[in-house]
Amino acid sequence: MLRLISNILSIVLILMVIQLRATVTQSGSSDLEGNTGWLYDYSTLGSNDTTYLNNTVYKAAFTFDVTDNHDSYFIYLGTDDNENGNYLDDQAGWGTYVKSGIFSGSQTITVEALYSTLDDHNADYSNDDKKLKFFVRRRGTFDANTDTLELSGIYEWHLEPPQAPVTPDLQSGDDTGTSSTDNETNLSSLNFDVSSLPVSGTNFEVQLTKEAWSSNYWRSSNTSTALTALTITTSTTMTLQYDSFSDGTWYLRANVKDQYGSISYSGNRTVHVDTQAPSAPNILDLKTTSDTGSNTSDNKTNDQTPTFTITPSSGNIMGDDISRVYFSGTVVTLTDSIIASGSPNNQYSSDDITVQIGELTTDNEYQVYAIFIDDAGNASSSSDSLTFTLDTTEPSSPAKPDLESSDDTGFLTTDNLTNKGTLTDDIQLTIGSLTDSDIDSVYLVMDNTDTLGRIELGVGNTSYTFTVNGLSEADHTFKALVKDDAGNESAD
Repeated sequence: MLRLISNILSIVLILMVIQLRATVTQSGSSDLEGNTGWLYDYSTLGSNDTTYLNNTVYKAAFTFDVTDNHDSYFIYLGTDDNENGNYLDDQAGWGTYVKSGIFSGSQTITVEALYSTLDDHNADYSNDDKKLKFFVRRRGTFDANTDTLELSGIYEWHLEPPQAPVTPDLQSGDDTGTSSTDNETNLSSLNFDVSSLPVSGTNFEVQLTKEAWSSNYWRSSNTSTALTALTITTSTTMTLQYDSFSDGTWYLRANVKDQYGSISYSGNRTVHVDTQAPSAPNILDLKTTSDTGSNTSDNKTNDQTPTFTITPSSGNIMGDDISRVYFSGTVVTLTDSIIASGSPNNQYSSDDITVQIGELTTDNEYQVYAIFIDDAGNASSSSDSLTFTLDTTEPSSPAKPDLESSDDTGFLTTDNLTNKGTLTDDIQLTIGSLTDSDIDSVYLVMDNTDTLGRIELGVGNTSYTFTVNGLSEADHTFKALVKDDAGNESAD
């Protein structure tokens, strides 16, 4: 960077037949919007060339008044390496050539003087603060230093960049969705904290930029887009806000520019902005393992921690998305199911969500529906409601099995003594008091171990008679059990 020490002024010098008036001014450009510093343009460098990192283009404007349009000129840059006030004795007599041309009356030209001209590519910036001047002389008078116009204005190189800031950190309140640290958000206005900023009056400015990230190296030309204006640093940590993030992936840096125009930059922060809601789920499905009772598709259960399967109406569920289930008509809060990352392409065709212990405790008929929430925090519309019944109440016990009087042989027809029920004949045992409306199945159990029969009780029936044979000659104990359509079993 060039720092002007003396005021820029015009000098008129008569050299033989040519009258020269030359003025040197500092000017420059940068690919960073709003930056008036002199950042070197890397567009001509190879993709792996980092030699010129933070080097600078110095642009000097020269105005010449000449009386002869046919003479040609050289422009040189000289440095006072030994600090003796002579800018030519350390430069092989003439300094470093930067430009030549032919005088053509009053003209203005712009010259680019690269920092590399001074052969300082080293990280120690050993040429910083060296003084330099520009010189103009006619071509053809190589042996006459007195024919050299020494342009007014003494400058200094100063290219060492300022202290680099820490990578911008998206504030947790703006990092929406499953995680507050994954840099995924559904907001378009975002705040970033930038730390390790240098602070010294008005000497340093900070800016948030968007980068076209390529091969993990910094390209200052045609890749940086300023998102915030350069702002004077007032604290070692500052918040930079940009209000117009659109959907997509953003590669962001914080840049610090010093009073000389040298620029340092932070590491890269990748932020994904997603404002699009996922597709709504299909109606929930109570899994067959939770749909208790003989019918595994009637949505009746005695399971207080049932599992539901959720599928999207289109597309897939993505890893780190959330499945959330709501119960209408009652205050029931379910634990979110966060879909694990993994699987091929991090995509899933369905998700299972299980009601946790203590979340569903009251027998009732429920309407349950679901939504998806993606990793950025966008919520889908709700699915249609599924109606299911939670029933954990055991049914009333049936009457004891009663041996039909026609099979109760002997003198008494009520003493449960019989000579039937062997392989060659049958006995009839009737179970009554089947009065609960939700009874699904009736069981006859012998000697507490053998279930001799199960029937599905028809609607409106309050008793059922079992036919039994193949009994051995011995005392046998019979009992009846019933199960309701939720799978609850009566007491003995």
